[in-house]
Amino acid sequence: LHSCWSLTGAGVQGLEQIPTLKELQLGWSRFTAVSHLSTCRVLTTLSLRYCSLLTTEGILGLGKISTLEDLHLGHTGVV
Repeated sequence: LHSCWSLTGAGVQGLEQIPTLKELQLGWSRFTAVSHLSTCRVLTTLSLRYCSLLTTEGILGLGKISTLEDLHLGHTGVV
């Protein structure tokens, strides 16, 4: 789903229901939050590069993903 500028928050809802989701690249998209992904049990890599509308509040809960090894937040609104 990388480089889908028309992808919004509604477009990423439901991804957390994929039980085998290990890697997710959502870079260059227009959503403000991905907190719902905190229930992903096997996610190891999440790339959110260049999601300029994404905020610190929008990633709250991602720390609950014990399998997450790589989190890419470059060029986002996350501080």
